[in-house]
Order: sequence, then structure tokens, then C-alpha cells
Amino acid sequence: MKNRLLYFLLSGLLAGGAYFYFSTDQTRVLTTEDFREWRIEQKKNKKPNYGYPKEAIKWYFEQRAYPLGYIPEGWRQEALEHIQRENLPIEAPALTWTQLGPGNIGGRVRAVVVHPTNPDIVYIGAVSGGVWKTTNGGASWAPLKDHMENLAVCSMVMDPTNPNVIYAGTGEGFFNLDAIRGEGIFKTTDAGATWSRLASTNNNNFYYVNKLIIDNTTNTLWAATRKGLFRSNDGGNTFTDVLVGTGGADVHCTDVEISYSSPPTIYAAFGLFDNASVYRSTDGGSNFTPNLGHASYGRIEIATSKSNPAVAYVSIMNASTYGIGAMGITTDWGNTWSSITIPGPTYSGSSDYAIPQAWYDNIIYVDPDNAAIVYAGGIDFWKSTNGGINWTQKTNWYPQGGAPQYVHADQHAIAFSPSNSNMMYLGNDGGMWKSTNKGENWTSLNNGLYITQFYYGAVSPSGSKYYGGTQDNGTLGTTGSHNWTELLGGDGGATEVDFVNPNNIYMEYINFAFFKSTDAGATFFKAMNGIPTGPNFWDGTTDRTLFITPFSMDPNNSSNIVGGTYRVWRTTNGAANWSAISGDLTGDGSGQQGARISTVIIAKGNSNVIYVGCTNGRVQVSTDGGANWNLRNSGLPNAYVTRIATDPSNPAVAYATFSGFTSSSKIYKTTDYGVSWTNISTNLPNLPVNCVIVHPTQSNSIYVGTDLGVFTTTNGGTSWFQDVGGMANVSVDDLDYRSSDNRLFAATHGRSMFSANLSGAADVTDLGTGTPEKFELTHNYPNPFNPSTHFRYSIPEASDVKVVIYDINGAQIAELVNNYQNTGFYEVSWNGTNDAGNFVSSGTYFFTVRAGNFVETKKMLLIK
Repeated sequence: MKNRLLYFLLSGLLAGGAYFYFSTDQTRVLTTEDFREWRIEQKKNKKPNYGYPKEAIKWYFEQRAYPLGYIPEGWRQEALEHIQRENLPIEAPALTWTQLGPGNIGGRVRAVVVHPTNPDIVYIGAVSGGVWKTTNGGASWAPLKDHMENLAVCSMVMDPTNPNVIYAGTGEGFFNLDAIRGEGIFKTTDAGATWSRLASTNNNNFYYVNKLIIDNTTNTLWAATRKGLFRSNDGGNTFTDVLVGTGGADVHCTDVEISYSSPPTIYAAFGLFDNASVYRSTDGGSNFTPNLGHASYGRIEIATSKSNPAVAYVSIMNASTYGIGAMGITTDWGNTWSSITIPGPTYSGSSDYAIPQAWYDNIIYVDPDNAAIVYAGGIDFWKSTNGGINWTQKTNWYPQGGAPQYVHADQHAIAFSPSNSNMMYLGNDGGMWKSTNKGENWTSLNNGLYITQFYYGAVSPSGSKYYGGTQDNGTLGTTGSHNWTELLGGDGGATEVDFVNPNNIYMEYINFAFFKSTDAGATFFKAMNGIPTGPNFWDGTTDRTLFITPFSMDPNNSSNIVGGTYRVWRTTNGAANWSAISGDLTGDGSGQQGARISTVIIAKGNSNVIYVGCTNGRVQVSTDGGANWNLRNSGLPNAYVTRIATDPSNPAVAYATFSGFTSSSKIYKTTDYGVSWTNISTNLPNLPVNCVIVHPTQSNSIYVGTDLGVFTTTNGGTSWFQDVGGMANVSVDDLDYRSSDNRLFAATHGRSMFSANLSGAADVTDLGTGTPEKFELTHNYPNPFNPSTHFRYSIPEASDVKVVIYDINGAQIAELVNNYQNTGFYEVSWNGTNDAGNFVSSGTYFFTVRAGNFVETKKMLLIK
């Protein structure tokens, strides 16, 4: 094949290297800066660990693929049709979910489009959070379709002739196996107000849409997907396959770009981990021929120049090292290519800017005004002003004096404003960033962008302190603000708050690297005495364990915690010491290969009762504090156990939930410590169930988190309905209950964290009508009322807000609101029930609104 790019092989990434060593004293007090320094040293010594995208994907995938070995292609569409048919709430009261944040952390963004004449109007695609829009340059954001059939939006393009027409491609095709598969291409013709799926893309050719682009000379829509290159000449009504694999094989078309010659020159990149190539058309897409390629090439990204269409650039992954193996430039429409310099080494010490995950984060872009200015993004972001001869690192993935400016790691999308070419947007694993001077300086735009991907959540016993472990954004915490802070870096996992002393917080890094804070997260120390660990301070256990290892706190005694590897570990003194209280419970022995414990809990009411679930479907139960274990699988499916929860008033009653796609095998109930199980999945759709909570006083009310939101039963599982008012069709990975205010909390994988009042007493609506100048509380209406009434309040600045109903004697009847709210106008509807969910009698009542330093009370009358 002619015109091959001169190829430079890089030194092996994983070859040895020293470790950054902390004192082996596990009680050493640490801060997030200590963790950051360790990660820097690991990068310098060729031990990459930032984000562990492949391990996170594997962990998320395996629970859903077991036991089939794959995820069915049509599961999401079938589940949504099932919900419409069988799971809509009819008579049962639905929950109203309130967003808790974080809105400042962000999450993975792979697509950015900017309005052609208004640089403040921007649309983004979040890989598990859907389409979001800002009309004020990122000062605030709003989701456009919470219940879009698929929230895995990974590519977008705006019609150059009509900015109200936008296409959104779903499915992340860069080796993303975390079950967030796409459902085709969606289209809006009213600037995002409504969306519809293109029927022509409701097939497996469009399950992973990596890139969308429109030829502005012909209005042809091009789609690069896992199955190949496709085009539409009629606004997406029909598509023609242009370059596809034999027999429908995956060919991984990762990029398509257009140079506006006459006719246009079109480049398309194929391949992901090896044998990658670029195909070129010189006749506007009628014919394509090979242009670049090699067996050693991995993912290739292409950038064309707007100011000089003869110029294009490529960045090419080295299939051996997963870094960048070569970069090139053409100045003659791709007839010949020349090598350019690969950016690096990075400030953190990596040999190039994308090593070792150029399959995952690898972008290149040409300045619209100058073909010699080119930008490259991998882990960090780089800029060249002389056609790639020299490069300057413009961002760094950790803040440190003397380093380039901090911007979150893993760059995926670059976009310029068509009307202001100084304005530049950058999408990465930390959300959205903006430059007003062509990438020289950056500002975070994560202002109400609720797209963080949680694994677990935790709440303080009262107040507005919330915590949780997230994918690639650490373990986070907040004191009520929607602006959360990172407590522990890397990937965060299970998190628990001491319900006796909430300053004690337990959290983990990957592989059960267990940490404790005694000052609400300000500092932390390793707390693994007794658990076998690796030789380095930040290593987790050497036991066979999950990437995100389960642990949980005893609901009867906060000093007791249990965690699961292939065996159960327990501490009875707040993690000062641990001991194993079981042997192998998975049935696969103690080696590194085999099943793992996926959930472990102590029963409410009896600390001697412990339930364990495993990745291979085994459930084990101890009723004597771990002295003896009993396999309790009678009646259970062969599926990945995600969570077990007990009835708060009876430890013999428990519920086990299952992931995967074995139809009608989602949630099971036992009344005899697991001796026998009953399937209560009934009308639940065939989708993974990730977690379960039992109502503390109404045992027939059970809540489960699934890959499509929360489902509720109020009759013990006879029937279920989807309960996502105010939420979205998003994966709910963890549920938590707090008795002090009767609230349920949901940690989602793509839409941050939510809470809902289980009493159902109130419905709170953000009226979204601007920014108020002062605090104000209106009278309720109607007044007198029966059975419900409404009132409004306005808050001029964001603050913690409480709305409480009192009776004539001053006793609290119901707490309607207790969370952090942004500035705005709100309406509360009260249905006349108390915190226990019972209707109150006729009489005089008072409602009080407290917002920061503001407080006001008004009287109302209920007459039945």
C-alpha cells in the first residue's frame, strides 16, 4: 500500500519501573494531594492507572453479560416497550426525585456542537447522561430529553443550513462494553425541544455511532459506526452503506472528515486495536480507496483544515503500546503524507500525550483560521503553531505549581464557535471546558451539568451531607451544595457514613484499597490491618476481588463493617483491625481466577445474620456471625447477584437482586434465611437490577434500581411500576434510605445523585422563570383547602432550603423540602399527609420556608 506514514515504534509501556513509596504505617494521615502525587509517580514510572477505563468497563460489563457471555442487542428497546405496556404507575403514588448533584464534577463528554451565529448556544452529548444544552455559554445547562430511548449520546452534528436541526448518534463504539449500547440516531427539528429516532437507524448498523458529519455542499449526512461508513441524502430517512465489513462484521469506523475541495475530499478511518487504515474519496464520496494503513496501526483520528482544505492531519495509535505511534500531515489532499512530531513527554512523565489509552481518548483538530495551528488531545491537551513540528502542553490532569493549567484528564471532543474562532470548547471525562483564546487558558463549564457516574452513594444520618464513589472522578462529598469536592482520587467505590459519628467516613479505591476519615473527609488513612495487600501503599488486597469491591456497615452497630473478596472480611472496631470470617464462598477456591463476592450485608435487627451474593449466582447465609455458612441457592437463577437487602423488622426476610438478561429472573424473596426463595420479578422488564431497598415501616413497599431508573412495588412484588419522576431513564447503581427524614437516595451512573420523600407529602417544582431579586413566600392556594394546596417561594441566591409543615401547637407534621436549591422560583404542592404518609385531620396549620438566612411562616386552613 503506497504512501504509508513513516512509523515510529515506542518503547514498551508496561516494562517495569519503580514505585512511589509511602511509609508502610497504615495510620498515616493523608490528603487528596498525597494520592495525586502517587499517581504522578506511577505515570512517570510507566505504571498507568488514571481512570482504569478498561477495568471499569470490564467490571460493568461482566455483571450484565453473565451467564450469557454477551449483552443482547435489543434489550433497551424491548425494556422500554415493556415499561410502556406494563410498568406505568396507575394507582400507586409515584416518587418525585430531586437533584442533589454534583453539578460541578461532570462526566464523560464525547460530542460538542456550537450554534453557527450564537457562540453561547452549545449542545453536548454525555455517554450516559444524554443531550444537554446551554444558552448562556455554559453558565447553566439543561437536559433535553430525560426519557430519550437511549442516553448514551456519543456523536452529534448540526445541520449547516438550519441550526434547529441536530442529529445525535448513540452508543460508544470505542471498546465500551459497559452496556450503554446505542439505539441509532436521533433527530430534532426544533433545537432540541423534541427528538425522534430515525427509523432507518433502528438496527445493529447504528448501535455504536462514533462520528456524525454533514457535507455542507450537498447536505449529505455521514455516519461512522462500528459496522462501517454510511450516508444519507434525505435527512436520515434512508441510509446507504458505503464501506462495511463482510457479512456484517465489525470494522470500527472511528472517524470521518471532509476537506472542501471541488468535489470534496472525504477521509474515513477504520480499525481500533490493529490493522487500522484510512480510506479516501476524491469525488465527494462516490468512491473510496485505501490511503494509509498498517497492521501495527490502532485507532486513527483525522483533522481537516477549514482555512486550507489541502491540509489534513492524522494521529495513529501504536497497536503494541496503546500510545500514539505516529502523527502525520498532508498538504496535497492526501496524495502524500509526512511525519510530524508526537507531543510528549508530558509534564507527568508519560512518553506521549495519550499513552496507554489512545484507543479511548485520542482527538486532533485544526484551528479554523490557520492550517499550521493544530491541537491534540489524549490524557492531556496540546497545541502546535507550526504544523506539528513543535508542541506545547496546554493542560495537565492534576493541579500543581509550575505545571500547565489543570483541566480534567481524557480528552474526547473539540469544537470551535463558528462565529467566534477564539472561542473553543473541550469535552472530556470531567465534563465541559471553555477557552476564549484558542486553547491558551481554560475555564470549567460544569455549572449544573449533572452527568457524574456513581458506583455507590452514602448519606449522613441527618442534614445535607452526601458522599459517593464515582467512575474516574474519585470519592466525592458535599455539605449540601451542588458543588461537590473530591475526597479520595481515582475510581471511587463503596462508601459508608458512621450513623453514630458521621465524621467517620469509609471509602475505597479500586481492588478493596480501604480508607477511613475521622474528619468528614478532610483527611484519610489506610485501614486494612489484617487484610493481605500488595507491597505499595495504594495497593488493594491480593485476594481475588472485584475492581469495585463491595463492603457495608452493620445497621445495628456502626463499628462493624463487612467486605467481600472471595471470602468475607469483618472489622468490629471501626476498621482498626480486620479478620476473615469465612473461607471461599464462591466455590472457586482462593486463586486469582474465578468468581468473587459481589454483595455482602448484615441484617437489620441481628448482627449475627450475614448474607453474601457472588458473581456466579451463589448466595451464602450465616446466622451465627460467620462461624458457619450455608449455601442458599434453592430456587435462585444462575445470574450475577448485585445486592441483598433484609426486611428492617425481620432478618429472616431478605430480597436478592440479579443483573443480566435472563428474563423474569430479577428479584427474589426469602422468609427463612434463604432456605427457600420466591421469584417476585412478576412484571419487571428484562433488564439488570442493580440494588434494592425495603421501606422501613411498610414491608410491602420495595424499591429497586435498574439500568432504566427506579421501579417500585407497593404490594410485595405482585406488580411493579417505573418510578422516575424528575429523574431519567438512567442506570441507578445504588439506593440508600435515611430514617431521620424518610428519604430515599439514588446514586446514578450518568445523572449524579437524587433524593425523594417517601411520605409522598410534597411535589416541588422549579418554575424556571429567571432569577429573583429577593426572598419571597406567597400565601397558599386554595385556602381553605381539601385535600391539597400549593404555595410558591423565591430564593435570590443558592442555599440550603427547608420547608416544614407545623400544626397549631407547633409540632412538626411534615418536612416537604430539605436540600440545596439553586436560585430561582419554586412551587410546593402539599397533599395533606404527614411524614408517615397518613392524612392529617381538619385544622389550622403553618408552613415555614427557611433558605439560608431567610425564614418566613404563613397560616393555612384544612377543612374536610
